[in-house]
Amino acid sequence: MLLYRRTYVGRLLPVTVGPLAVVLACLWLVSHQRVLLGTVMGLGVALYLFASLTVTVTDSALAVHFGPGLKGRRIPLAEIESCAIVRESAWFGQGVTVMRTGASLNPQGLLEVALTGGRRLRIGSDEPRVLKRVIDQAREALSRDQHIVIDTQEDRAA
Repeated sequence: MLLYRRTYVGRLLPVTVGPLAVVLACLWLVSHQRVLLGTVMGLGVALYLFASLTVTVTDSALAVHFGPGLKGRRIPLAEIESCAIVRESAWFGQGVTVMRTGASLNPQGLLEVALTGGRRLRIGSDEPRVLKRVIDQAREALSRDQHIVIDTQEDRAA
C-alpha cells in the first residue's frame, strides 16, 4: 500500500545546464564541430535523467529514483535501522551531489537513513520531517504487523 509519494523537481539544474546547452548548440550551428553536438546531447540527457527525484514509501519499502526511473534504489523497511534529519554544508551546493555517504539530489533538507550493516543513505527532500515520520511509522507498523494510515498534513503545516 502506498503511504507517501513526492516528486521534487530541481529548478537549479535547468537554469544552469539549459543556457549552457543553448550556447553550445549555437556554437555547433556556426562551427559544425561534432564534439559540441555530442556535448549538447549529453547535457540534454543528463537534464532529463537528473532533473527530478521521486521518493516513495510503501508499507514494505522505501524507493528513490531520479527522473523517469532508470536509476534508483529500493530499500526494504526491514533493512532500515533509523532515520535522522541532517544538514549538509553549503560546500556541497545544490543539485545532484556525490558524497562519501552516497549520491543525493539536495533540495532543501536531507534525511539520513541508517541501514543494517552500517551503510548510510542520504535522501534529499523538501519536506524531510514528513518523510521521516512516514518511514518511522511504517517501520513501527511493519514490526507489529499492522496496517497503517498516516496523515501528513500536520507535519507539512509546521
